Amino acid sequence: MNSPDPINTFDWTTFKGPQKWIEQSTILMVKSGSVAYGTTVEQSDVDHKGVAVGLRRHYHGFLEPFDHIEQTKPDLSIFEIRKFFRLAQKGSPAALEILFTPDELVVQQSLCGSILRENRHAFLSKNILQPYLGYAKSQFKMITQQYQTKLSYNTKPAYHLVRSLRCCTEMLQTHNLLVQRPDAEQLVQIRRGAWSYEQLAHFYEQTTSLINQLALTTSLVGQPNILKLEQLCQEIIYLHDPK
Repeated sequence: MNSPDPINTFDWTTFKGPQKWIEQSTILMVKSGSVAYGTTVEQSDVDHKGVAVGLRRHYHGFLEPFDHIEQTKPDLSIFEIRKFFRLAQKGSPAALEILFTPDELVVQQSLCGSILRENRHAFLSKNILQPYLGYAKSQFKMITQQYQTKLSYNTKPAYHLVRSLRCCTEMLQTHNLLVQRPDAEQLVQIRRGAWSYEQLAHFYEQTTSLINQLALTTSLVGQPNILKLEQLCQEIIYLHDPK
């Protein structure tokens, strides 16, 4: 796994939280959102997501809990590694995208982060169905309510709905998550209003039906190997701080 380009780094002087130790504890950080998808438009920001191993006191004490750090402007979200493992093995899009973002968008990566990404396929299973389909369902419900009220709809959740369902379909078919989208140009056009509500509704019904069929025939495992992931998590925590 290649090391991140030194020019392609996160500016830690923009971090606003009191947890100044987080820079050294972060084992993996990637550019996320529209930059990762290849769907940037004029108003797009550069978002970052990452994974960190906490300090020893976070594992041996209770006064300073740490499982997630989040800030805006610039947008940054960092998961404590155990929480990250729990989310990723359940098929969380936010977690899986960190693992499958292209190498050129990795902005910080230690040996532990490299090991984590090298094992990314161990997290994929049919567990993706609930979060991906659930997200698409909630977005389609919101869009439908908007359309019924205003005869128009917010195109940003529409493009995310299409992207999410296509990612789910591809994972069932290829056992791989394409974060950087080969259909990025079309997704940008959908965000700019290229699809009517009727086109979107047809896509939603057709694609969810296909996903439900693929769920019955895919060779993707039903559940990830939890014991293997548990061992991996422990190894990474120990490797990060072996003392």
